[in-house]
Amino acid sequence: MPPAGPPRRLLGMALLKFDPQHALAGMRAIKAVVSTEGTMLDIQRTAMQLAQQHVLHVEADIDALAPISPEELAQVFVDPAERRQLVQVMCGYVMLGQQLTPPYLAAIRRYARALDIDDPAVDQLHALMDDHITWLKFDFRRRGLIGDVIKQAYRDDGLRGAARTVMQIIGHHEDPALAARFDALERLPEGTAGRALWRFYTDRGFVFPGHKHGTPLPLVPHDLVHVLTGHDTDVLGEVRTLAFQSGFKRDKPLMFLFLLLYATHLGVDMVALAPGVSSMRDFFARPGVLAEVFQAYARGAAMTVDLLDGHFDVWSVLDLPLAELRARFNVIPLAA
Repeated sequence: MPPAGPPRRLLGMALLKFDPQHALAGMRAIKAVVSTEGTMLDIQRTAMQLAQQHVLHVEADIDALAPISPEELAQVFVDPAERRQLVQVMCGYVMLGQQLTPPYLAAIRRYARALDIDDPAVDQLHALMDDHITWLKFDFRRRGLIGDVIKQAYRDDGLRGAARTVMQIIGHHEDPALAARFDALERLPEGTAGRALWRFYTDRGFVFPGHKHGTPLPLVPHDLVHVLTGHDTDVLGEVRTLAFQSGFKRDKPLMFLFLLLYATHLGVDMVALAPGVSSMRDFFARPGVLAEVFQAYARGAAMTVDLLDGHFDVWSVLDLPLAELRARFNVIPLAA
């Protein structure tokens, strides 16, 4: 193995990319956690193999990996951001294996203590194990994208802005001028991003922001991601889109993957995932789904901009040709 330098970050992204030494130590710790009461499950092994291919870019025999103690791990991982991400990933792998029993939580906490990390993901996993779903949903949402949007509205326009944003999110805010602006996208030339966004909404019967019961304005960048990537709005399409967003998100990127684990794999009613579907179980266990998730993440990681940072101006790009916008943002074409 080549000499190990300091862990490297994925350029411009919050999701970290580790050198071989750190990648190997992290995999050893994850394997130790998920093997707490036996052996690693096939779905977890597959996820680790895909992580090696699409995220870590290393090759290791997963079955031959020896455990690493919390103390030894703390000697390898010294940066707080790297430590925090690793603890979050441990929680994700436990949820992937549906190992919702106290010994697995205790194993994560041992590593978290050694790494001196107190992360909400661990508390949310605890709430899930204890069936405290209402608290889990509240805490996840306030720390996630919805909470960020409301906080940004408050910073921009005080209580009035926050209240208006909440009303938009729950579908009780009408804005005729905003509605007319979105409706006017129909008049843009074919091939532009705005015309494609208009078609995306009308083909699916979605309602533009500003109209009664319209789409919340903060969700429009997510819909633009659908347009850019070509992902549909069925369950698999939403899974791919949220995984893609994890790739380009610069702040709290793993929240989308946690949302997917809660809503599609563990049956927690978190969000209207797709038309007629609010939650389901075992979706990640279906053949090929994990590969789709990691491939979509890798496409998102190649992006040059975070469309969900609260500052991206959708209107600034809608008159551009869609092909030009994809090239500008480095959206890798879907594999044939």
